[in-house]
Order: sequence, then C-alpha cells, then structure tokens
Amino acid sequence: MNIALKRINYLINISRVSDNPERCIDLMEKISKRMDITLNHDIKLQYCKVCKMPYRSPVIRLKNGFVLIHCDHCGNTRRIKIRDHSVSSSK
Repeated sequence: MNIALKRINYLINISRVSDNPERCIDLMEKISKRMDITLNHDIKLQYCKVCKMPYRSPVIRLKNGFVLIHCDHCGNTRRIKIRDHSVSSSK
C-alpha cells in the first residue's frame, strides 16, 4: 500500500510537466482503484475530471455557496460546495 501511495504522489507531480499528462492521471486513478485507495481531496482538486488534464491556470470563482473551477483545457466547470462552519448545534 505504501508503494502505491508513493506512486500516486509521483504521478500527480509528474503530470504537471509531462508531455502526456492524461496518461499519468489515468494511471494514478487505475492504481487507486486497484489498490482500493481513496484519493486525497487535495489530489482530486488538481485535475479536471472530464479531460484528465491538470489545471494549469484555472479560473476560480465563488458563487452562491459554491467554488467554481473552470478548466482552461476543455471548458468544463467544476462546482464544489462550500461547507458552512458557522452553524453549530448546541443543546
């Protein structure tokens, strides 16, 4: 398992400078599925789910409680809900 995690981290880092980043990200996802490893949230936010390309210079906006990340390669917009930490349940 430790080897798989090292390989996943290596692949996400090398995908930023690789000539074929889609291949690196595809391999990373296959390794995580095969070894039943959940990818870290920080890793998941580094690439587009549609085109499998790492974000180079994404457009990031805040709108109606969501973070919108616009992929500069394929044009896909990813929506991530902002957690509301101000609500607390006290009894």
